[in-house]
Amino acid sequence: GACEAVVAVMQLHAGHAGVVEHACGAVRNLALRNAPNKLKLRDAGACEAVATALQMREGRVSLSMWGCWAVSNLAANDEASQTRLRVGGACEAVVRVLRGLTWNVGLVEAAFSTMGNLAERNPENTARLGQADACTALVEALRVHEESPTRDLGKAACKAVENMVMSSNPNRDQLLAAAGSRDEMVRLINGLIAPANMKLSAIKALG
Repeated sequence: GACEAVVAVMQLHAGHAGVVEHACGAVRNLALRNAPNKLKLRDAGACEAVATALQMREGRVSLSMWGCWAVSNLAANDEASQTRLRVGGACEAVVRVLRGLTWNVGLVEAAFSTMGNLAERNPENTARLGQADACTALVEALRVHEESPTRDLGKAACKAVENMVMSSNPNRDQLLAAAGSRDEMVRLINGLIAPANMKLSAIKALG
């Protein structure tokens, strides 16, 4: 029961930032491309625990980053976990974390990945992220790191753009308004270090 044990530790020591940080890292690793582990983690209450951690510890870079990665891996290709994370407040929490720690490239990459996985094929999460102003936060973060992008950040940004706007006109409008124009958003995407097909998919999602 490693999955159950990690969640139990998070719940028992919810007020201890160091313990929660390491537990989020463990959840991230256990959930990475492992459907049986994700089921065990979800049943044990991991979605609620990591969503709570992300909300309670805003401003702590390492805990916020590992919390984002834990949410991202739990949400990836898992509608049930996406729902429980949304109910737990993860959509709003990741946007607040991103806005508070935009200067940290590792945190930005983790937050972009989290938004992309929460929104993937999930209209409810897409709408909740839009209501939390995720698209504006994404554009702001892209501009902060425009001069020093990384490949991982670029890939996560492309996926977040595509998944948050491809089926949501309100999110698309929000994103383009934050950028100032469609041409400016395309310029920001083309400036990323990412595979050409990912850039193209993100740009196509803009309409």
